[in-house]
This record gives sequence, structure tokens and C-alpha cells, in this order.
Amino acid sequence: MTFKPAILLYLLCALLSPLMAQGDEQIIRMRPKQGAIDTSHDYFIGLVRLALQKTPEQGPARIVEISTDMPQARALLELSRGNLIDLDWAGTNIEREKLLRPIRIPLDGGLLGHRALVIRKESIPQFGQIKTAQDLAKYTGIQGSQWPDTAILELAGLKIEKPPKFEMMYPMLINRRGDYFPRGLNEVYAEFATLNNPDLVVYDKLLLVYKMPMYFFTAKNNTVLATRIEKGLRQAISDGSMLDYMKKSPVTAKLFPLSKYQGSRKIYLNNPSLPPETPINDASLWLNLN
Repeated sequence: MTFKPAILLYLLCALLSPLMAQGDEQIIRMRPKQGAIDTSHDYFIGLVRLALQKTPEQGPARIVEISTDMPQARALLELSRGNLIDLDWAGTNIEREKLLRPIRIPLDGGLLGHRALVIRKESIPQFGQIKTAQDLAKYTGIQGSQWPDTAILELAGLKIEKPPKFEMMYPMLINRRGDYFPRGLNEVYAEFATLNNPDLVVYDKLLLVYKMPMYFFTAKNNTVLATRIEKGLRQAISDGSMLDYMKKSPVTAKLFPLSKYQGSRKIYLNNPSLPPETPINDASLWLNLN
């Protein structure tokens, strides 16, 4: 079957019409919140907006949150295929960087890998005695089945319950199906405020510490978007607006000043899945709690 040039032109215009209707505006599809407790979602959406504001020379852009709710594993799979979403955030590991294109700028200054423990208030005396991973192994933690952190905790000999969905985790702690829920300092205080449960407490006198940068990811072939986001984030780091954003965001404001963690007991864990390309020697990308 052959087509005349005029017919081919018509078919091509029909296929491109949705994109042409947007003019030169770049549409960035992102996933929705995983429930009301997913307060960090607002932080990352705002960070994308900041990166876009820093790159006006690349044209107008707009974030569109899709209506499809999906767990992290599916979101990253759809992203790798160029389906449903164009940009997502996640803690990195070797497998994810093979599947996706990482933008290697820690979105929280590396604080995802500094984990306070959300515990039941009645457990404070017991957790006050914990100094080592062996001490903590007497108790049961809660962590996502699809999260890279889970492998790190289990490698350290910790007992972990692994629900598949984030919205299941705090109820598990409340219902005594676990003793502690490690959360990054960048996310725990806003989540706890939203939870508003007087029986729980953020126990930040004890921190689990390991290298676990949270990155934005795109599909491997989405060079245009990845380049723009990286450029915008680097500009925001350079001019101080990213740190200022962290200090003012309702999600992360309460973790400052960082000096308050100097007296916290810290259990350092190894992360064998940390990609060798991780920019651990670029001090401008990491916040220092010491």
C-alpha cells in the first residue's frame, strides 16, 4: 500500500496535533500523592518548579500530575518505558541507574540516608539504650518492599517487615506489627505532623546513617528534560536558592538547624548498592550534620 504525499502530510499532522496544541510548552507528567501522609510529594514537585524557573531560556514548561496512583516499582517501570510519567524521584541503586537516567544531584542534601526512627512513645526507654545495629536487631523495623533501604537494613542484620505500599506503614507501627519506622530527616517531621498521633514520636536521638541519595530520574532517552532539570538544580545550588527552599518548605523546615543532631547516637550502615558514579566527593551536593 502506498500513500500520496498529501495524505502522508495529513496523517503526520494528525499524529502531532496534541503536541502542536501545546505550542512550545514542555509538559512534564508526574505521579500523584500516595495518600495524605505522603507530604514529601509537595517538596519534590516544588523542587521541579524551582529547576524550571532557573532555566527560562529553555522555554515554558508545566507540570501535570496524572490521576493514576501506583506504587514506586510500577512508577519507575512506566517511566523507563516512557509511559504515563516523564519524571520521578527515588533513592538510587545500581539497578535503577541501569534502568533509568539518573540526575545525580541529591534532592535533599543526602538526608534521606540520615534516618530518624518513628516509634511508639512507650518505647522511648528501650530505644534510649540502643547503641549498635546488634541492639536494634532485637526489634522489628518497617520499610517498603520496593525500597533500596530495605536491603541495606537487612544486610546489617535487622529484622524488617516489608509492606508493598507506603500508606500501610504507619498503621502497621500503630497496630504493633513493627517497633520502629525509619524515615529520612527530610521527610519525617512533615509526615509526623500530618499523622497527628499522640502515641507516636519522632525519635531523632538515634539515627541510622548511610549514603542514599534521592535523585530525579527520567527515561534513558529523555535527554532534553534530564539536561534541563540538572542545569536548573545546579544553578539553584550555586545561588543558594535550593538551600533556602529547603529551609522554608513546610516539609523540610523543621529539620533545621542541622547542629541539633550533633548529640544524636548514630549507627553507620554500609550500602553495597551505591552506584560507583555517585558524586560523594562533591561537597556542594551534601549537607553535613557534623
